[in-house]
Amino acid sequence: MPHLKVALKVLLSLVVAGLLTLSIIVALFYKLYPIHTGSMIPTLPLRSLAVVEKGASYHKGDIISFHHRTLGGGDETITHRYVKRDKNGLIVTKGDANRSPDAWPVKDQDVIGKEVLDVPQAGYWLVYLRDPAGFGSFLLFGVALWLMWPELRPKRRVEAT
Repeated sequence: MPHLKVALKVLLSLVVAGLLTLSIIVALFYKLYPIHTGSMIPTLPLRSLAVVEKGASYHKGDIISFHHRTLGGGDETITHRYVKRDKNGLIVTKGDANRSPDAWPVKDQDVIGKEVLDVPQAGYWLVYLRDPAGFGSFLLFGVALWLMWPELRPKRRVEAT
């Protein structure tokens, strides 16, 4: 049983170190965007996670993420396919599931980057864990697991008197 405890500690340490390294790499070079709508089905299903390489070069046919200013003055991020350039040199985009191109052209400076990977259902978990209640429930689950699994808790030594 002591070997199992050591193996679990080593495994947990490796997982934490790996996640920390991955988080740093992602923060420096990539952006993560959950897919909230069905506009890119079947390429990017609802609840997928789009991994976007910041500043990557993009070409006609690529999936890009870009900032879009809404009529209310807000800013939202959209992930759609780069269809062509219009006569003014602006980018025309379209969701794969949409019948027509987007009504707004995209300026080059509004492009965040090119989608390089999508992970099905991971967008759901990103949204869930970004919410304080979701993150808290995840931590609570970890504490409950730690309390129920005696091998994870340190053993107390009893001093002889």
